[in-house]
Parts: sequence; structure tokens; C-alpha cells
Amino acid sequence: MDSTSSTGSYATSTSKFNIGGIISGLDVDSTVKQLMDIEAHPLIDMQATKTKYETQMTAWKQLDANILALQSSASQLAQTGGFISKKSTSSDEDVLTATASTTAIEGTYSISVKSLAKTHQLQLSSPQSDYNVSTFGTGTLSLTVNGETTDISIDSTNNTIEGIASAINKSDAAVSASYMVLGNNQYQLVLTSNQTGLAGEINVSTTSGITLPSFTDLQAASDAKLWIGDDASHMEITRSSNTITDIFTGVTLNLTKVSDEGKYLELKTATDTAASQTTVNNFITNYNNLIDYFDQQFFYDGSTGEQGTLQGNATLIQIQNSINTILFGSGGSGALNNLAQIGIEADASGKLSIENMTKFNDAVKSNSKDLLSLFNDSNTGIATKLKTYLNDLTSADGAIASEEDLTQVEIDTMDDKMQEKTDYLGRVETRYRKQFTELETALATMKDQMNQISGTLSALLGTSS
Repeated sequence: MDSTSSTGSYATSTSKFNIGGIISGLDVDSTVKQLMDIEAHPLIDMQATKTKYETQMTAWKQLDANILALQSSASQLAQTGGFISKKSTSSDEDVLTATASTTAIEGTYSISVKSLAKTHQLQLSSPQSDYNVSTFGTGTLSLTVNGETTDISIDSTNNTIEGIASAINKSDAAVSASYMVLGNNQYQLVLTSNQTGLAGEINVSTTSGITLPSFTDLQAASDAKLWIGDDASHMEITRSSNTITDIFTGVTLNLTKVSDEGKYLELKTATDTAASQTTVNNFITNYNNLIDYFDQQFFYDGSTGEQGTLQGNATLIQIQNSINTILFGSGGSGALNNLAQIGIEADASGKLSIENMTKFNDAVKSNSKDLLSLFNDSNTGIATKLKTYLNDLTSADGAIASEEDLTQVEIDTMDDKMQEKTDYLGRVETRYRKQFTELETALATMKDQMNQISGTLSALLGTSS
């Protein structure tokens, strides 16, 4: 006996063993279906109730997603380092590029790159005819870089060019070694310092047992050299690397090319107001999405009775009120203590935007300390308080999870009730079909009896005539 409740209606069985109204002339299947449709009305109501709870669960899941998005953007505003960015730009990025951290100090400088830092490289004074046959005695090879000396043992197992290179690379020396194929059976051993600049110069010495040729410069070591200012009164600065982090506070310079003779580039470090706007607008977008969600849930049309899924839900009302209380309240410990003071305002629908860009940019550039405090003060910052509230709200035992758990209980309860009703309907249908079968059997018996009586009467009447 098959039955279903997946669509909120009950389907009668269609077994091939059903007995139709052969004797009575009744359409048994149609009659049973009509009777079962009446019996199944409560099941239809149960399905409608379950669908309502499933729709509510979807609404809570959507709230969870919206809250998590707002939580993420609030965390950006609440971070200790702040959301105010600095940027450094070079007027000639072929020569020099620069990046700035939030600690960078604004300023503009003229710079000329006079030389780049180069790595010291040594080569043997004469190439060799092979790399793994000729031997160069035994003893100790000593490499000194920046005052640190490493002694390397050369013996009969490693005294070829290939072996010496391998021994150097396996040691703790601040040097890399390789052999190069020059062609025409010519091989060269090359030593490269692991440190750029003059401090990375390599000094080689050997004990008398080693017969390697002497080493000569393949590339001389040099420091990076910059002139800051102008030719007449410049500051000269040297560093051992082409990546320089300690000249301008919070600014990293990357040197890639020597400036043309007499040429200076302009390095400018300033507050990146566009980046700050992007961070704040990301927060505003996520908040406005939440406003759209609240509007959908709290919708009500008095003329039709149509309403949002969670219309009137006390938990949702409390969530909306709590978020708005934090957002439109005061925050920070400086002169800026509300969103309106930095040009952020709400329209008639409650959605936020940076209405006064001048106010906002002035706060970013001229009052960044108070602006950051407004959002990320550890106790009173708007973003800090909002992040804390949203963290609690989305926790495993928070208000949203509690509502989802309660809704799931209702869904499970309806599933159980619908299964019980479906089982009951199956039994009822079985009873109906049994009753119709018994009726057909009784009618068949009566028909047989009537036929017998009719035959007997016919026989008696025929005899008497």
C-alpha cells in the first residue's frame, strides 16, 4: 500500500489486486479517492505549516549571512592598525618604486639613484678543461663574508670543480657556488655572495695543499647610493640592498635602475583617502543590505494582509534596534564622536552614505587620530562595539542560532505529525477497499442465490403447466 505526503496531498494506492465495482457497478478507485481526499485535508494543512517554518528557517539563514558580512567589514574598521592608508608614489617607476605602511609620514622628496647594490661574484683566474676529472689537491678552503669565516675541508672525495662547488653549498658559508659551461671544453667555478653590497664581499684563502687557481672579480660588490635633495646641497645615503626600509618612516623603497645623469624623481607620501573611502563604503554597503533585509521581513500590507516572513518577530526587532543604537550613538574618545561629524548620514529609508565627502576627507587627512578612535577605540569605538555585539549574535549559543534551533524543532515536529497522518491514511484506505471488496463479495453471493431461486421457480412453474 503506497501513500505520499511530499506535496501536501494524499495519493491513494493503485494496486492491480484492487477489485472494481464488477457487481455493483461502482467506480471503486474514484470513490476511494474522493473519500481519501476528504480524510487528507489535515495533511494538507500540516504541509502548509511545515512550509511556513521552512521559509522562516531560510530567512534566519539569510540574516546570518548578512550579519557575517557586516561583522567582517566592522572588523576592518575596528582593527588596531586602523583603516587609514598611506601611499608612496614615484614619478619614475623605472628607477624606483615605493610602498607605504600606515605609519608613514607625509612628505615629498627629490631623489636620484646614483648606483645600485650589487652582489660580489668571483671566478677562477683561468677556466678549466673539465669539471669532474682534474683535481686540485687537498687542504682547507676558507671563505670570509662580513667578518664571518667558514672553513671547508677539501679532500680526495671533493677536490674537483664539481666537488668543491658541492662542498661550499653544503657548508654554512654565506656563499653559493656553481660551475658554468663556457664551451670548447671550458668550465668555470663561480662564487656568489649571499649578501648584496660591500658588506657581502667574499675573501678566499686556502692552505698550501690546494692548487686551485686564484680568484678574480666577475662582478664587484657595490652599495646602493642615493642623493636626496639636489646637486648643490644633497644628502648622500648608501645601503647594502636595493630594498631599503630605514630612510623614510614606514616607507619601503625598491631600486631597479640608476637615474639618468642629472635626473631626479619625485617621491611623494600622502594619505590614501580613496582607500579609506573604500573600506568605509564596504561597511556602508553591508549595512544597507541589512536594511533591505529588515524591510523585507517587516513588510506588511494592511489592505491585503500580505506580510514579510518574520514580520513582528521580537528577536529580529531587538537585533535591528541594537545595531542602530550602536551605529547612531556616540563613540571614541576624541573630538569626533558620531558618524554625522565625518559626513556619514542616513536617508529617509535608513540607508547610510558618505553625504559630505569634504568632511570625510578632512577627517582622514587632518584628524586621523580622532577618526580612528571613533571607530576602533578599544572600549567605546563604534566598530568595536558593533563587532562585539555581532560576534555574540552569531555565536553557537547566540540569538540567531537559538531561533534556528526553535524553528528546526517545529519542522521536525511537523514531519513526525505528517508521517503519523500518512500512516493513518494508509490504514483508512485499506479499510475502505476491504469494505468495498466485502460489498462486492456479498453482492456476488446474493446474485448467485437469486439465480438459484430463479432457476428453481422456473423449474416449478414448468412442471405445474
